[in-house]
Parts: sequence; C-alpha cells; structure tokens
Amino acid sequence: MSLPSARPIAFNRRLRASWLEEGLRLKAERIDEAAWLERMEEVVRVETKGRDSVQKSMRYLRHIWKDASGDDDLRTAAINLYRASSDKKKTAIVLSWGMAIATYPFLLDVAATLGRMFRVQQEVKLEQLLRKLTETHGEKETVRRSGRYSLSLIQDMGFVERSSPGCYQLLPSVKIKDAEVSSWLLRAWFRAAGQVDPVDRVGLANNPGLAFFDAPALVSDGLQTGTLVLERLSYSQDSVRIVG
Repeated sequence: MSLPSARPIAFNRRLRASWLEEGLRLKAERIDEAAWLERMEEVVRVETKGRDSVQKSMRYLRHIWKDASGDDDLRTAAINLYRASSDKKKTAIVLSWGMAIATYPFLLDVAATLGRMFRVQQEVKLEQLLRKLTETHGEKETVRRSGRYSLSLIQDMGFVERSSPGCYQLLPSVKIKDAEVSSWLLRAWFRAAGQVDPVDRVGLANNPGLAFFDAPALVSDGLQTGTLVLERLSYSQDSVRIVG
C-alpha cells in the first residue's frame, strides 16, 4: 500500500453528492459529451457562483466520470451496475463514493482517519481531524483545506452528520444488498489504497477506510462473487487478494 505521505493531496474543491449522482445518471443514459458537460454545468451553477469556481468544480467531476484515465474499467463497471440497479439512489451513493476515492485517494485517507477516530470516541471535532491529517501529510494549508472539503463531501454523502458546531458523529453503516455492487466497492477501495498484495481477511473486514459500510458483508460478497480469493497464510490466518 502506498504510504499516505506519498499520496497526492488534490481535493481542493467543494463537491456535492448530488452532483456526482447526476454525473453518473447522465453517463448511464449514454448522452453525448457536449450534453453531459452542459447539463453538469447547469447543476453546479445552481450552488456555485463565478465562472472560475464552476469550471474548477467541473474539472473534478470530469476526472471522476468522464476523462480517460487508468480507472476507465472501474468507471464502466459502475455505469453498468447503476443501469441494472433496482435501488438507484443508494447504489448511486456507493458508486459515486467508490469512484471519488479511486480518482482522489486523499478522500480515502480522510475516511480512514475518521474511521480510526470513531473507534475511540463518539464525536470527532473538525480541528481534531485536521490535526491528524497534518501529522501524516505535513502542516500545510493545502492539507487543511482538502481535509475540510473531504469532510464536507463525506457529510453530504450521508456517512456522518454534524452533532454540534464543529463536531461530527458517525451515522449507521451503509448496507449494500447487491453483492456485485459490494464487490465493485472493494475493487475501488483496493485501487484507492494502492493495495496490490494480499491482505489479512479480518484486517480488511475491520479496515477503518471501510467504516462507512458493513465491511464484513463486503468481504463476504467479494468472496461470493469471486472478486476476492481466499489464501491461507497459516492455520489461524487467512488473507484475501483482489482478482483482476
């Protein structure tokens, strides 16, 4: 796995969950590129003032849903899963989050930091989170700004809620009913984490970066669909590796 300090910090815009969901929905409808861009700009302009700000937000949305990249296979699979889903609202959140972390791994670092903190406390203060992030990534304004924007998106996704000014608490974990969607999310996690080697099965099921989801169920679904393959390291320890 890549060291957090070596991972790019490039999440310096406020994004809304609804923008990501709309970008996915439009891709699933197979509209052409010009129409996608026009509609997404309309969506962003409702809540964003200034042409430069709109274009900066659009750059992030294009990277996630449109621009060619090393994540094209993941994106294509997400679009197909969305088309086939009977619960498009929940599926869109899962797929949008997975593509966001795969495209911008700093989001996963923030999620994992929150996951570790929520294990020992019921509430997390924004300043506590930012302090943890700067301990890992360095005391830079870029880190603090990206941390705030990341937390804003995480809240907008419905994974945490503000419990009091400057404080956040974890909401109930998202339970995914479709094993194929669960398996896809694991692929996105492995991609975002830069994880290529097998990982301990129990460790994966308790990974803080999966704290917003029913992680043991994700692992079970991944094994069921063949996305994960079980490897026995010893009599008492199993590991799993991603296939493909």
